[in-house]
Amino acid sequence: MMAHLLFFGQFSDIADNGEVTLPEHVTDTDALLLWLGETHDGFSVLWEKPGTMIVLNHETISEPKPIKPSDEIAFLSALSGG
Repeated sequence: MMAHLLFFGQFSDIADNGEVTLPEHVTDTDALLLWLGETHDGFSVLWEKPGTMIVLNHETISEPKPIKPSDEIAFLSALSGG
């Protein structure tokens, strides 16, 4: 399965944007998070920080969702500001 992954903020320090072939067992966003944690050093620690978001096809999600081959999935680290 191909999906377009985008990494913003601190996520861009540990992963590259682009089309990726996902393993067969990665069929939803929870499985994707686990897989990224296994394949990218520091991903899980960063994901655990408050304020991180996953955006599936331009919609912020808070519950696991199925992934289709045509999906765009973005990861945003917590925003900081003053």
